Amino acid sequence: MRPITRILVPTDFSTGSRAALDLACDLGTRLGVPLLLMHAYALPAYPLPEGVVLATPEQTAQVVGKSSQALHLEVELARGRGVTVESLLHEGDAFDTIMQVAKERDIDLIVMGTHGRRGFAHALLGSITEKLVRRAPCPVLTVRAPH
Repeated sequence: MRPITRILVPTDFSTGSRAALDLACDLGTRLGVPLLLMHAYALPAYPLPEGVVLATPEQTAQVVGKSSQALHLEVELARGRGVTVESLLHEGDAFDTIMQVAKERDIDLIVMGTHGRRGFAHALLGSITEKLVRRAPCPVLTVRAPH
């Protein structure tokens, strides 16, 4: 197994993601490696019988602004713990974006939270984390949201 030199921490700003960031900060400190903290956002689109109505420029600015602000707060939290952190805000599907970043940046480990959904909710919503565990180009360490 190759040494861990790059850790990717995808976040959706949930309690599970915060737990994953806490663990990633500990790992980054112990291993002396930087974190890449990322958030993928999707712009709202409204399906209609005639087609799809896309987000307005104002809606886009609001989504990007809130995402950027939340990501900045997470980065500052990690830096406050003494970890070197780079951030990435990306528009697109979360799974596809995480896979793309992991490959392009030659990530050694992904640390991410999971909501722990089961049964119908899991079948309906799926799990980005589960898909990454199965398909990511590197190990994925999952962290359950505290109850």
